[in-house]
Amino acid sequence: MLINKIPIILLITTIIACTSREQAAEVKTNPEPDSTTATTMPDNALAQNRQDTLMIEGMPEPVSLNLYRSPQSWPLQFHTYLPPGMEAETTSSGEGNAVQFSFNEARINFFTFPEGISRSEAQKQAYNALGSRSVTPCDNEWEWQWGCYYSGSNPEQVNQILMGEHEGRYFYYLIRYPAAYGDGFGPRYRMLLEHWRWEE
Repeated sequence: MLINKIPIILLITTIIACTSREQAAEVKTNPEPDSTTATTMPDNALAQNRQDTLMIEGMPEPVSLNLYRSPQSWPLQFHTYLPPGMEAETTSSGEGNAVQFSFNEARINFFTFPEGISRSEAQKQAYNALGSRSVTPCDNEWEWQWGCYYSGSNPEQVNQILMGEHEGRYFYYLIRYPAAYGDGFGPRYRMLLEHWRWEE
């Protein structure tokens, strides 16, 4: 009787072994996701809001920033985050494209020149936009920046222009605000620039 059972035992053992090998192969073919693997977020998955801290008159103020993305037709694609109370408005003409960010009476105007314009011509037009022949150079703070000037013609008004270049296109930020807004608008426009990112 024992001799008759041996083939049956061998058959069962063979089936179990084959099944185990098939399960192991399936595990290797379809591994579980590794929670430590970095995931690339698509562009359209940008957070609509971000938390940050504004320094207003030396005091930290937690704020919720709102996402702003340039229109799809914009020559230089970008996104940034706007502090509370700041609004954006776009304009386009043959002279270039502009986005104006406003906060009450304060403004920061992002202007992009048309393709093919030279640096010297861009600088000349930027001077004209500043609206003063009395200008004072200031330090370049940003990696895209190649020019910075203040207008000292009106002590009650801050007028500053930051000139830059990205992918061969020249642009400037024209910043205007009442001097009395310095402690409130200064940190706001700087936060807007700190969150500014170019989109490829």
